[in-house]
Amino acid sequence: MEETFKLEMTKDEAAQLNAAMEHCLKVLKESNERSERTHAEIDSLHMETRAILNQLKVMFNVETIS
Repeated sequence: MEETFKLEMTKDEAAQLNAAMEHCLKVLKESNERSERTHAEIDSLHMETRAILNQLKVMFNVETIS
């Protein structure tokens, strides 16, 4: 259950608080987007590395033991 509380502030203070929260949300969204791009790049590099490893196994005739 969420607890609510009331803050008493002027309209100017409320506007400043709202602007600060909007800025925080914008920064979090940008951070999340960067994180998603980073994870996509990691996944791509992982697949590329796996493909190179498989090529090397074929080149050096390495058998994989499961």
